[in-house]
Amino acid sequence: MKPSKKSRGYTLIEILVTVVIIGIFAVITIANLFPWIQKSNINNANNQIYQGISQAQAYSTQRNQYYQFSLQNNNGVLQYAVHLASVDPSVTGNVFWKSLLDKVTIVASPQTNMTSLNSIYQICFTEQGFPSTPSGSGIAHACTIPATFTPPQQITLSSSLYSNYQRCVNVSTLLGAMTTGYGPQAANSNGFTCY
Repeated sequence: MKPSKKSRGYTLIEILVTVVIIGIFAVITIANLFPWIQKSNINNANNQIYQGISQAQAYSTQRNQYYQFSLQNNNGVLQYAVHLASVDPSVTGNVFWKSLLDKVTIVASPQTNMTSLNSIYQICFTEQGFPSTPSGSGIAHACTIPATFTPPQQITLSSSLYSNYQRCVNVSTLLGAMTTGYGPQAANSNGFTCY
């Protein structure tokens, strides 16, 4: 009877080559996944802002009161609130702020031209749901009366880590019609690169 051959295991070099190949695939996958995550964060934040503005408009007609959407940058984190327009959002504790995902930023003027008071972007809605310009704190309704609004007013978002991708919410008419868009694109007649 012949002695049987011992089964041979993997050599150290074969294991190292396998680990290096798996590492290369992991780096490629992560490099491609990171921009997708950033785009997803911007899209989610844009959708939340759209829903927040829509909610303020709906509350104003349902509750027959002036409502306001406010957006602020709080230590690098964007936060938004939907509240009665008579409440001053710049006073701590007056409104409940909801945070958007980290690393999402507001693109500066002229891409964002929504009214800013006390470093808070704001849009006010009358009892009929029409957009109005916020008039500041200490006013009974905190919206200009009669309603004044210069359309379009827009908030444009990007990422501090992926600035060549933009999403925007645009209040485009005196009746409060809203659209969302993407950019950057060639500037339109309003000078926006996100539309």
